[in-house]
This record gives sequence, structure tokens and C-alpha cells, in this order.
Amino acid sequence: MGNKIGECKYCNRPVYDDEKYRIINLNGEKMIFHISCFRKLKKEAIDLAKKGFVNF
Repeated sequence: MGNKIGECKYCNRPVYDDEKYRIINLNGEKMIFHISCFRKLKKEAIDLAKKGFVNF
């Protein structure tokens, strides 16, 4: 395992620098996701938008 760079905001497990991950800056807050968690989160956001709960 590589060095721990943070915690995944979706699954709350540690993210290491040798894994595939995605970093998002939102209003100055740095959010780190495993790439698989990011895909799940993206799908959930799209589903919520289709139902009218989230406006982009």
C-alpha cells in the first residue's frame, strides 16, 4: 500500500496514493473519492436530478 492521502467522502475508507481516486474542490473544500465511489455518487446525483430533487 502507498501513502494515505485522505478519507473517501462516500464510503469513509482511507484512500492511498497508489489507488485510483478523484479529487473535487467544492467551495474551497477538497473532497477525495475512490473512482468506483465517485461513479456511484455521480449516478445517484443524476437519478436525483431526474426526479427533480436537485437542480444544476
